[in-house]
Amino acid sequence: MFNTFTGIWHGSECSAFIAILLGESEADTFAVVIGSDPRRLTNASTALKTGIILEAKKGEAASREFDLLLHRTKVDIGPMTAELF
Repeated sequence: MFNTFTGIWHGSECSAFIAILLGESEADTFAVVIGSDPRRLTNASTALKTGIILEAKKGEAASREFDLLLHRTKVDIGPMTAELF
């Protein structure tokens, strides 16, 4: 999993999802890292938080785009555990 602070993917980082969907400068990097990781997980809290932030910034359509991103990239949503925190 990718951690935005260490350069390793970690599912609890909603900033990666937001960057991708809002077209921020690091979007391509996050998309490549997520796409290359065979184990794509995030926790329910992160998914909820990301959806809320996107909807607040860009409206309901942005939240739906997040749902589509999770589906297309096959990111699974799991429970809040030590592994996914």
